[in-house]
Amino acid sequence: MKQVDKIISTISFEEANQIIKFQDIYKIMSGNPNDKFAIVLKKKLILLVGLFLLLIAVIIYVQSNNDPSISTISKIIASFSELIIIALMLFFFLKTSAKFLEYYSYKNFCYMFEKLIYISYFCAGLGMDNGNYLTTIIPIFLCLVVFISLYYKIEKNIVMDEINKLFKREYKTSTLLTTMLKLSGVVVVVIIVGMQLYRLNKSWLKGFIENSDVLNTNATISDIVGIFIGIPLLMIITLIPTFFLFDANLYMKGKIIKQYSEEFRQEYDFANCKIKLEK
Repeated sequence: MKQVDKIISTISFEEANQIIKFQDIYKIMSGNPNDKFAIVLKKKLILLVGLFLLLIAVIIYVQSNNDPSISTISKIIASFSELIIIALMLFFFLKTSAKFLEYYSYKNFCYMFEKLIYISYFCAGLGMDNGNYLTTIIPIFLCLVVFISLYYKIEKNIVMDEINKLFKREYKTSTLLTTMLKLSGVVVVVIIVGMQLYRLNKSWLKGFIENSDVLNTNATISDIVGIFIGIPLLMIITLIPTFFLFDANLYMKGKIIKQYSEEFRQEYDFANCKIKLEK
């Protein structure tokens, strides 16, 4: 988010020092002191889980050679897509950052990890194609472009909103994007409740769907539902990782602390506090 980072760089140390306190710096540096596991260990465990899930997907594609309904090129494209995501995971895991921002870097990695896992599920659709692979790859490619763009706009919007609140600025933000992000949290609750209701009532619900002439024969209604309900709902679901894991306040303060690391070190005399800011 170069535009947002450029705006953050215009915040003076005097302004930052009024907002960012010692507790904020300590949290961004070290996280919760009561955590039982070290940040490095948690980061490694998350990486291993992600790599395991993606490698399993690749193995499934490779072992599906006996399925004539899935084209070979679909399997190749899906496997290649998953391998790209694996490479990105390793890149973000190995990406070096300022040592004193260990917790900040860990939270950013967790968020990026969740986004990559989510995107990998759409890539998985490529390996399940049972027809012309172009009918699968084109819409999935377009979805990925839209999702990545949406992530960027949402992240930028909530960080700008945080700057406005803390530093009394008046940068323009989008109410629509803010609402979409909030709805993603509501969708999680609805999905959880819906799953429980379906589990308790699945017998008669299945019968209703199978016997419904409107749902089964009217293609126009199905198309309308897909366009006006399915697509917006899919976009909102896409924002679930952002709703739960992207901390705009942490992102903004981490950038400012990195920018004024020496000034904060002198302000709070970290040497005497046995906390050293290293670059």
